Amino acid sequence: MTIIWLVGCANAVNLIDGLDGVAAGIGICACGAALVSGLLGGKGALALAAAPLLGALLGFLIYNFSPASIFMGDCGSNTVGFLLGCITILWARTCASLTGMAAPVIALAVPILDTSLAIVRRFLRNESIFAADRGHIHHRLLARGFTPRRVAWILYAGGGFFACLAILLAGGSYSGAPVLAAFAIVIWLALRYLRYVEFDSLGRVFFKGVLRGLVSAEVAVREVETAFRKARSIEECWMAVESHGSRLGLARATMRIYGRTFVADFGGGAETAGECWSLRIPLNGGGAMDLEAPFGAGSTAVAAFADCLRTAMVPKLESFHPQMAFAAAAGRGSTRLR
Repeated sequence: MTIIWLVGCANAVNLIDGLDGVAAGIGICACGAALVSGLLGGKGALALAAAPLLGALLGFLIYNFSPASIFMGDCGSNTVGFLLGCITILWARTCASLTGMAAPVIALAVPILDTSLAIVRRFLRNESIFAADRGHIHHRLLARGFTPRRVAWILYAGGGFFACLAILLAGGSYSGAPVLAAFAIVIWLALRYLRYVEFDSLGRVFFKGVLRGLVSAEVAVREVETAFRKARSIEECWMAVESHGSRLGLARATMRIYGRTFVADFGGGAETAGECWSLRIPLNGGGAMDLEAPFGAGSTAVAAFADCLRTAMVPKLESFHPQMAFAAAAGRGSTRLR
């Protein structure tokens, strides 16, 4: 865990160093919190470790604040992050309680939050977590219309606030619950203000019934697939579609096979025909199935159901009709889902 923490701190400070003066200012806030905590708690080793880095960052920030004349670069930001990781480990060892050990994490909340958000955002987008993007906290603030100087001051304010919380938490003279509650509220408000689309979508999935709908549709597709494999006639295949169509979000389904037509209306059909999108799934040489679904409902489920028709229902229909099996064998490579 020590290795993970040190590597994480080095990379977190490196990632936050995307704007003049930001990494140095955040480092000053964290070092200042460690120094004050060491002096107030009589922890000389912690104060002695934090003071030189604090002085170096204060001298450096004069030339690094926007518009900067000297830059950290990757070597500088990684070194500062590594040293902050070492100082916070010393700090955590001097804390007597479990809540007190959270103080170093809170002191580095800004770079840790920025790195954590970057990893989660890229994971939710199905992208490499190492891919560069413009979704970091300072990028989002710039997109809201703030100048680089104003963004730096906003991040300094956040770093200073978290540093004060860390000092209170490490001191032990205050209850940890209000401090942690204040920390959680500020993080939540910050995420709301930054308006990350990924987290809005994640909230919709978990708290607005989207996840339950997806699970229900997935279960329905699996049940339909099982029914297809057990069917002994075309009618039984169609009964499986009729019994699960509403759970799949369909408004209407029509199957034309061997000159026969099967139609099922799931509560939308004629009166909402102009408000639906349609999909035709060819059943090889035997016919096709037309599906209609309302806009904004069931798109993922319908796509999974269409794939189920091609993989489970078509082979079963071929076994019911020799001519269809022959046509499918002749043109199997040319049939495409439309």
